[in-house]
Amino acid sequence: MTDRPDDGETPDPQKEPAPRRADDDPADSPTRQGWERGRPPGPEDLTPEFIEVMAKAVAKWTDYSKLVSPGLLNAATQVSAQVAAVSKAVEPMLINLQKSLANLPKITLPDMTGVGAVIDRLIAKLPPNWPMGDPNLIEKVFSIVQDEGIPLVWVPRKEIVRQVLQAANRDERIKVLLAHRDDIIQDCRDVLAKISDGDLVSQLPLATNVINAFADGHDEAAQSLAVVITETVVSRTIDRDYKKVKNAVKIDDWGDLSVAELRLRTALAAIGPFYAAWFPSWGTPAPPALSRHVTVHQADVGHYTAGNSLVAVMLMTSILRAIQELHEQP
Repeated sequence: MTDRPDDGETPDPQKEPAPRRADDDPADSPTRQGWERGRPPGPEDLTPEFIEVMAKAVAKWTDYSKLVSPGLLNAATQVSAQVAAVSKAVEPMLINLQKSLANLPKITLPDMTGVGAVIDRLIAKLPPNWPMGDPNLIEKVFSIVQDEGIPLVWVPRKEIVRQVLQAANRDERIKVLLAHRDDIIQDCRDVLAKISDGDLVSQLPLATNVINAFADGHDEAAQSLAVVITETVVSRTIDRDYKKVKNAVKIDDWGDLSVAELRLRTALAAIGPFYAAWFPSWGTPAPPALSRHVTVHQADVGHYTAGNSLVAVMLMTSILRAIQELHEQP
């Protein structure tokens, strides 16, 4: 048996094909000559004789189209015809679409350069201590501030504000605040440390004494001095007439407020209940919530409570910071 299979013998696919040998080429072929030189034929072997031999060989090659299944050729012909038909049908549609697009009005997009910076500035105008992630809670802020006189701008910190908003009524909200008394004291100190306006700096030593007195448990003293400081700053900045002040800070529709004025107006809105008047001759009980009139003119042990004292300290701090912002406006 020889190393090479007979013409009718099928090579074993598991065996590697025998390496090409120089004996496989005619003695006078350039390929044979290349192998005899110890290397496969290269570009330098493309002599006229070699090219002529290759041309004769190519001319004898079988027409490979005869090797392809007639069914496959048929399918290819049909697909080609279908593609041509679809192209012919779609062409008018594409032309009409192109004409329609050409007739559309040109839209010029606005220049959005700097929009991000504007948004950042607006966000910076929102109260930094509000839990903005819960819009349902935020809707309660306005009624709590304006109707109940509990300040919620600048102080207290965000988590305490969240708990205040979740409380069922004013009494429950005051309990939440008192439960965080020490934290609120620190919050007030932090905000007062940022007061730098010339007209307000003179009030800072007294405001600091309010915080110290409240921290030491002197609630009545803290409430009295905090009320006086708040009234002084408001009368000097807004108006001396209490009725005018109440009208000035009252907000009829919170939806009308822009983002830029939301923080300032909401802070000042807490002044409304603060100016609630009361006289013994009215024959009605004194208002339980913090009242400037009762604190200063109708001293009553029932009005000097820990809750009213805490609200007074928070209101003083919030108003001082809000008035500074008012002065900073152009």
